[in-house]
Amino acid sequence: MAQQQDAAADSALNVSGTLFDTLRGDADADELTLKVWTTDEELAAVWSFPKEELNTATTDANLGVDETLSDTEAAVVESELPEGVTAQTVSFAHSGELPGTATVQVPLTQQLDTNEELGLYYIDEKTGKLELQDTEVTVENGNLQFDIEHCSSYLVAAKSAMDEPPAAPDAPEASVVTVNYGAETLAYDSSQYEVNTQADFTGTVLATGDSLSELLSDKAGTLYVRIKAQGDTPASAATPVTLPARPAAPTGVAAAPTRYADTQDGSLTGVTTAMEYKAAEAAGWKVCTGATVTGLAAGTYQVRLAATATAFAGMPAELTVQPGPARVCSLDVGAPAFAELTYGYDAAEAQPLLLTNDGNCDVELVSVAVDKAAFTLQKGSETTVPAGGALQSYTLQPAGNLDAGTYTATVTVTYQAGSEQKTATAQVKLQVNRRPLSITPVLDSSNQVEVGSPMPSLDSLTITGLVSGDSLTPDAPAVEGLPENTGTAGHWDVSLDEATQNMILALEDAKNYTITFHNLPFLVLGEDSVLEDAKPVNPVDGTKYQVVQDEVQGVPGTEFATEEAVETELLRVLNTRLDGATEENTLMQDITLYVSTDNGTTWTESTGENFPQGGITVKVPYPAGLENPETYTFTVVHMCHDGSIEQPAVTMQAAGIQFTLTSFSPVAVSWAPAKPQTAQSAPAATATPAPTAAPADGIVYYTCPACGHHDWTATDAGYRCDACGYLESVKQLSGYGNVRGIYEPRSSGAQNSGQHQVSGIPTTGDESHPMVWVVLLAAAALGLGSLISYKRKNK
Repeated sequence: MAQQQDAAADSALNVSGTLFDTLRGDADADELTLKVWTTDEELAAVWSFPKEELNTATTDANLGVDETLSDTEAAVVESELPEGVTAQTVSFAHSGELPGTATVQVPLTQQLDTNEELGLYYIDEKTGKLELQDTEVTVENGNLQFDIEHCSSYLVAAKSAMDEPPAAPDAPEASVVTVNYGAETLAYDSSQYEVNTQADFTGTVLATGDSLSELLSDKAGTLYVRIKAQGDTPASAATPVTLPARPAAPTGVAAAPTRYADTQDGSLTGVTTAMEYKAAEAAGWKVCTGATVTGLAAGTYQVRLAATATAFAGMPAELTVQPGPARVCSLDVGAPAFAELTYGYDAAEAQPLLLTNDGNCDVELVSVAVDKAAFTLQKGSETTVPAGGALQSYTLQPAGNLDAGTYTATVTVTYQAGSEQKTATAQVKLQVNRRPLSITPVLDSSNQVEVGSPMPSLDSLTITGLVSGDSLTPDAPAVEGLPENTGTAGHWDVSLDEATQNMILALEDAKNYTITFHNLPFLVLGEDSVLEDAKPVNPVDGTKYQVVQDEVQGVPGTEFATEEAVETELLRVLNTRLDGATEENTLMQDITLYVSTDNGTTWTESTGENFPQGGITVKVPYPAGLENPETYTFTVVHMCHDGSIEQPAVTMQAAGIQFTLTSFSPVAVSWAPAKPQTAQSAPAATATPAPTAAPADGIVYYTCPACGHHDWTATDAGYRCDACGYLESVKQLSGYGNVRGIYEPRSSGAQNSGQHQVSGIPTTGDESHPMVWVVLLAAAALGLGSLISYKRKNK
């Protein structure tokens, strides 16, 4: 119920510190007494402050008092108050020091034993204890009376009831028990401690030195240790002692069988030095000294992790070493497969014999032999072929300098199989192929002479592919195919006559060769055939190129096998690419390139293998009498050896046109006046860059009518100006400089292609035609000299 005081306090029971100052200054006053009443006018507390007990502090105080405790204080009382003891709690509203020592009276509300000495106990929330205060507690007129200097929460109880019996000692540390993990025993001071399997010590008592093996498993266990009871002092609480689980059985370990049924060479694999093993029926364990345990007989074995200073030995894994099979001996010989050789080969590489043991026991080699001298056997240093294994230390090598042919031999291997000897054989084969060889006649001066020169005769034979030491030169060789004299220009094919060829094929060394007899081209050049020598860029001594021109010839192996078919096709294609191409303004020639590697003594027709890299650059002067050639369009087409047509790019220069060929065969050049530009709306006027002036290099450029530039690129729709995008779709620009690609204008000439008849096409030898061919080697063509000439083939 609510409390009130009779004087000098406010409604909240607060007393001002100035009241105590007044007491100090009042000479006639001895003490200050304040009473606190409940709202039912019952006395709640009486406070008496003797003047002589006041200190000098001016302290306000709240005089409220009841028996209500905080949760923490109540917990302290619950913990520290002995069971069955009656006590009364007093809780003051004021907290902390008072202005002086005060005598406090509060009503006795609990059935305290007033015949016993009562004590005042401070409820210490910090320590969790009840602390006895040095003050006397009396009971006067149904009130408890005591002196305090500090206000907090207190408890009043009989002192005799608060005296505690001897307390049990604290539980011991688990470390008082020592575990020997290797011996699987425990040890402790039995004069102070005791150990049990149960926490309440109703289980099995374990004495120091007792074995723990029966208690251990793959799960952790617990023992309990406590301090023994001594006299009135009870035993302490029990402390658990954890027994670690045995480590799990090792994984990754395996047993390998004995090699044979009667041997003791089985093994345990996957073990480590942290493990130990034993036969299942054995008592003691052995330490594993490495990753494998060897020398085991067939049987059952156990493997586990060995004990350490902190862990028991692990759970065992059980493994079985199976007995091996009965002994079986077998050997197979694998002969090497030699690659085919060609006569005259360098030393052939030795290949190993593959000796494979398909049995289950090692075999010892007694001998290895080959029965033919075409092969040489090199013996190896090893003589044991392991079971299920192989040996390749023995090698076979073909003998050197074998003639062409097929060679076979037998390899015989003798080996020891237990108490008996056995043999194994294999066949080996070698193919030596004939060597390719070519023979070409060589004339005593040159195979290219001028009209009226002395007739050359056979000088020697060029034999390519002959092995050193062999001879294929017959007695008195002869040739055929030479003309009767050199009075007429032309081309002839010279070859060894049949008798000479037969003599060569009958020679002893010929059996090792596949011989090809080559013709030698013989050229008789007219007095006006040679035009000029080209100046080589990078001369190579002893090597020359010679270009010869003639009437158009057919292209063998294609649908254009005749001269007429070639001329018709070239003109047809020209009509699709140049508006106005006719037989009158078209020149067709067959061009052949000859190569000499002996400084002009022997000339042979160039092939793809020795054709100059980068091609041959051809310069053709403008037709005589042709005025303003820059107003003409020139187009060149070339028929390749497969009958396809290619159109090389043409560059117009001051003195003529220039183009490059990558092979020689029929070539056609045609020219026609350039058509006037078809009216076409130009792009809207814009700020365009100034036209680039044509360089003074003699090359003719086509000027864009829209912007004045000269650079063009062929597209599907026509030639497009690189500067402004203007499109030229009628005129053929491929002959001008700075034109990339080729576009086929859709002209009337293209629509009438294939309708022209070829007749009277002028040739280079026809003086009525003013155009002359000039052929020069390209800079990329090895920089070799060249000779330009005309020819007429013998037909």
